[in-house]
Amino acid sequence: MLSKINGIVDLALTTNGILLANLARDLKAAGLKRVNISLDTVSPEKFALTTRGGDLASVFSGIEAALAAGLALKLNCVVKENPEEEDAFLVQKYAVQKNIPVQFIKKMDFSEGKFHKVWGGRGGDCKNCNRLRLLSDGSILPCLFSDLSFDTKKLGIEEAIKLAVLQKPERGLPCKRQWMCSVGG
Repeated sequence: MLSKINGIVDLALTTNGILLANLARDLKAAGLKRVNISLDTVSPEKFALTTRGGDLASVFSGIEAALAAGLALKLNCVVKENPEEEDAFLVQKYAVQKNIPVQFIKKMDFSEGKFHKVWGGRGGDCKNCNRLRLLSDGSILPCLFSDLSFDTKKLGIEEAIKLAVLQKPERGLPCKRQWMCSVGG
């Protein structure tokens, strides 16, 4: 439905990729253009630990399925300080082998409103941000670093998008937002 709204020219999904192998073709057929996949390590053991039991092999299968479906991909890798860290280096090596761009995101602190520009991407550039985020519960966020959200179920999709655009903050602020994993990162 979103891809059919007049004026929406790009539709992307951020995911951990675990279910992507079975959904990539259907998502592409529904109008999805791009997928950002969170991948902080290529170590199966570390991946299982940081994702509370996630299976790295299913993420790799999802990446292959998304590529086969013709979706544009980008990997998001969270780092503690910089992209020189061992896990980040190995994610970059994997990305180069697959010809997939990777962006490195320094770990954020929502409560203090601390965020940084993204290495290899456009994130963290409030002045030029035009993104909205649709959550799996139907809420639209005008900014990750804001407590504002608009419920598409109560307001309708078009009204929720309109309000999110009109009330998009000039820049991110400290907020009480849930853990990053609950908002697609």
